[in-house]
Amino acid sequence: MLKLMMRLWQSGRRARCINSLVEGNELLTLDDLPALGDVKAIKAFARSFNGYDNYGSFHACASAASKKERLTIEQLRNELFFAYRAGNHHGNNDVSKIYEELYPVFTRLVQG
Repeated sequence: MLKLMMRLWQSGRRARCINSLVEGNELLTLDDLPALGDVKAIKAFARSFNGYDNYGSFHACASAASKKERLTIEQLRNELFFAYRAGNHHGNNDVSKIYEELYPVFTRLVQG
């Protein structure tokens, strides 16, 4: 994640939250993706994107996450963020299970 932040800073790009820029998705690399099973890193990655801010409200974020369109990194990041927030609310670690499901899609989109 630190590498991603440095690339954003060096490129001069500014975003409301890290990697929320659709046009900035090329900045995300496979090295930025947490390893499967690394719950702490997965949670940190999920927290680094704020779907509420990115979509403008809780309801818009929830609606986008529930659609599970998974066509862009932004959609994936939002779905993971929302799963993380729901897990916090319900007191579980389901975000790791969701990440395992999303990981192949992340890798495909990151590799282009």
